[in-house]
Amino acid sequence: MLKRIAGSVAALTIAVAGLGLVGTAAQAQEAGAVITADDILRTETQDTYTLWHQGATPGGRYASTVDGLLVTGNTQIIKGETELPAVGELLAYAKSSKVVSTGGPVWHQVGFGLDNGDWTTLRAQVGAESGNWTTSQSFNGFGRNAQAPLDDLLAGLTGNLTYLSGGFYVDQKVPATISSYEVNGVTTSFALGALSTTPQQTEYVLDTGIRPYETEEEYVGWHDGAEAGGTYVSTPDGLKVGGKAQILNGEESSSWQVAQFVTGLAIETTSPDVWYQVPVQSEAGFTTLRATPEMAAAGNWVTSRAIGALAANSQAPINDIALELGAHSVIGYGFFVDTGVTATVKSITANGKLTDFAKKPFTPRPDLPGVGIGQGIDVAPPAAVGTIKVKQGAAVRLVAPEGIFVPGESVTVTLHSKATALGSFASNALNGAVDGSATVPANTPVGTHRVLFQGANSYYWAPAAFVVTAADTGNAGNTGGTGGTGNGTVSDKDPAKAGGAKGQQLAVSGSEQNLLPVALGGVALALGAGLMLLRRRAR
Repeated sequence: MLKRIAGSVAALTIAVAGLGLVGTAAQAQEAGAVITADDILRTETQDTYTLWHQGATPGGRYASTVDGLLVTGNTQIIKGETELPAVGELLAYAKSSKVVSTGGPVWHQVGFGLDNGDWTTLRAQVGAESGNWTTSQSFNGFGRNAQAPLDDLLAGLTGNLTYLSGGFYVDQKVPATISSYEVNGVTTSFALGALSTTPQQTEYVLDTGIRPYETEEEYVGWHDGAEAGGTYVSTPDGLKVGGKAQILNGEESSSWQVAQFVTGLAIETTSPDVWYQVPVQSEAGFTTLRATPEMAAAGNWVTSRAIGALAANSQAPINDIALELGAHSVIGYGFFVDTGVTATVKSITANGKLTDFAKKPFTPRPDLPGVGIGQGIDVAPPAAVGTIKVKQGAAVRLVAPEGIFVPGESVTVTLHSKATALGSFASNALNGAVDGSATVPANTPVGTHRVLFQGANSYYWAPAAFVVTAADTGNAGNTGGTGGTGNGTVSDKDPAKAGGAKGQQLAVSGSEQNLLPVALGGVALALGAGLMLLRRRAR
């Protein structure tokens, strides 16, 4: 499915390699911050010691979940202190630390060294810290792997601390989940928490705003990722999809941990056979995770490709999948309909945003003169507001504000009284505005004309009148309209001086409170509040 996601892959490669991330990790590891698996650096160096990192006994794996850091195997996660207390305060420091965990055995750890060269790591099983702790090295009169209460192990220490760290260690194959670590009153949380499926914002996407399958070289934005080429069409009830179709919204970049991201997904659909799709790029490779809403509610997902110990098309809990992914980035979301299935998707929610696919009932805005339901040809245009001079054969830019035409529909523009076609334009896929360019035919009758925009069921008589002049007409002043005065035209003999357009750049007259739909030379001429000039992006 995925061809190129260069930005995400490059960023991920750096993260996996652990290069150049000390500054980024430091920003993410402020006191009391929520720490993700990607925030924990993979190697211990002098530069990384005071950040959360994997200690000197690497080998296990860990992943972020909504409940905490899921850890399996031999894994030591610690953070060094940037400001060292006096040796006499070490006991109070150690007793203030607390690890909250569930699952398999977890060892609480406090490591430190003295300026005489002595050092040790003290450890106790989480939940049993009030009993004996164990030394990792001979220290303060106790031998290696000696066991005694903290008060005894730290009694009578002298000298100065050279380093100090705290954290936890998992040395069993039974996975454990660490939700938080506290020391000196500062709590670091590893629990990401489930996301709300109540959206904070809404966007509207119709079939015209979804790119058909090409090669997925352009991944960002809504597109169909299924090469088989299914069908999808906007209806008042939502996007009617027939398989095989994969409707995805690719993202430029994301720092989401997948186990948390999927908890914020919600979908409104007519069929239980619609599958969520969550593409993920990771150090283990690319895969798309998929699940029906019922499976997702139970926390189970399927991999599209082999990831770690999971074969392609394996079904597993999302936390186990996160462990196999390692460092990763969620690069999109969407849904999938397979061959033989037809479903209507009303909306999908992800990342705090609801995407509404329903085609809304449309009524053109009533506040503009010359706007109405129908074709408009049988309706007299309103009184002209200003005039615009244009030569035969000149280039013009045609603009209609949003709210008159259905987003994405075809709009035909003609000059009247004698109907002269100027062209057809697709209205903006989001708001229905029209912004296009055309050439006034060379045989257009000289004289005054009006401009009519015609959609399938609505029309717009532009407020300004066109005064078409002969092609060989020299510079002449504009005829002033209501509230306007003539101010001349720019010669079309030098296109570069006319803003790069072919043909003359028109002067505009008329009240600044009115809407003028026509512009030349790449400059939109709009008078009036509320006129939106949006060019539909090529898909």
